[in-house]
Amino acid sequence: MEYAACSTYAVASADDFVMGMHDRALDDIKNIYLNIAWTFPALTIEQLVLVKSFMDNGGNLLISGQDIGWDFMSGEPNSHGSPEATDFYTNYLLTRYISDGTSDDYIILPNESDNVYGQMEGTFLIDLYDGNLYPDNVEALPGADEVYYYETTNKAAITKVATEKYKAVYFACGLEMVGQPDATDQFMKLTYQWFYGLLDAEEFDEDISGLFLGKSKPNPASRLTRIPLHVERKGTFILMNSAGQQVKTFPVDKTEQEIILDVSNLDAGVYYYYILSGNRTAPRQKLVVY
Repeated sequence: MEYAACSTYAVASADDFVMGMHDRALDDIKNIYLNIAWTFPALTIEQLVLVKSFMDNGGNLLISGQDIGWDFMSGEPNSHGSPEATDFYTNYLLTRYISDGTSDDYIILPNESDNVYGQMEGTFLIDLYDGNLYPDNVEALPGADEVYYYETTNKAAITKVATEKYKAVYFACGLEMVGQPDATDQFMKLTYQWFYGLLDAEEFDEDISGLFLGKSKPNPASRLTRIPLHVERKGTFILMNSAGQQVKTFPVDKTEQEIILDVSNLDAGVYYYYILSGNRTAPRQKLVVY
């Protein structure tokens, strides 16, 4: 929760989730983090249709589970393949299922060239299901990236995709199976921040320090603009004009995921904003007001 920048939570059944999606109660939700774990079916057809609609309308998805590929794509007895499942797996996650994994596939290593997760460390998976350690071996289709690999097979364990409509991360083993909580925490932090805007090298270093301030959207802006942020302790948001004069300042804290900045009363021109937290300062970002 903390590392996805969530300050509140609620518990609801799968049926309530479906009902909420149908009733448009989740229309303001931007990101869904969906850990299937080891359950069957991984998603029902109705759930698949709703999740695809969420993504078609600009929602971002992290989905994890060690047998999602097996359940949707293997064709094995007791699996739950369907045209809807194939469409989701192939055309939304842009992933190809290769095989059911084995207990030997418990070390996963990062793709060091990946622009989001490449600087993370390798980690290991633990067997939480009484001898049932079967993390799917997968492959990214054209348009997707392979983020992590199994040490034994060199097949992908995690893929990601960014389209004009949505971003998605597919963890072909359960997040709950990662044996190092720090690795899970860092993965969630980077996923959250990637969902709000790709991290360049400077932003990655900023994230590691626990202080992140993203790019505003829309930019240029004339009324309201949204700025993603993550701070691990209280700080101050500062907006300056091109002459270096402060025109807006206000406090921020770790419960905030986003700043909604009203620029309607500002003169047209170029502005710069940053966050000061303790003795650290997030790099300045440029904002154009018209």
